[in-house]
Amino acid sequence: AISDSKNQIILEAEAFGNGQEQGLLKPMIEGAKENANSIGQGEDYLEGKILISDTGSFSEDNLKYLAGEKIDAYIPDQQFRNRDPRFIERARHRPSKVSRYTKEDFTYREDTNDFICPNSKVLKYSGYQTFNNTEGRRYISTRTNCRSCALRNNCLRSDKTMYRTLYVIEKYFHRNYSEEMKKKIDTPEGRDIYSRRMGIIEPVFGNIRH
Repeated sequence: AISDSKNQIILEAEAFGNGQEQGLLKPMIEGAKENANSIGQGEDYLEGKILISDTGSFSEDNLKYLAGEKIDAYIPDQQFRNRDPRFIERARHRPSKVSRYTKEDFTYREDTNDFICPNSKVLKYSGYQTFNNTEGRRYISTRTNCRSCALRNNCLRSDKTMYRTLYVIEKYFHRNYSEEMKKKIDTPEGRDIYSRRMGIIEPVFGNIRH
């Protein structure tokens, strides 16, 4: 369902036989536009409006679509609370003891163009590559270094992974809406706006049930 923030009037609602929410945002927006237009608000009623949705709607396609509709969206990714300093002491959102090392845990050496891992092993430059919407430098360790490393569980994706790689993005071929949204959500204003979502939409369902 989509409702407004002032009066909690439902602008669009539909039941979907699908547990995945990413593909449901666009039809909901299109339905809300049709309903607004049918009561004389015009086809562009949602332009410039703030839309708050939960993590189920976060995807590159959805964010690109909303930007094209000129809707000011606030949709967090699944890891946004791990980056929020307000949750740093919350046990349920505290990083796991076996959380995987990120690029920030590796030390870059500009003179030799390589990385040093948390266990002081070297990841050598292996060339330039393109991946999805990006282009960048790839660095790899060796099977020998990673096979007997005491930090394997913190570094490799699974027991079957042979060695660690790092990918350093240098260029986006097209606009990256997901990264833009992460930066937007991580601002104090973004966190404040998203925090209003539950108080806007959840009472709608509670009132219907009552």
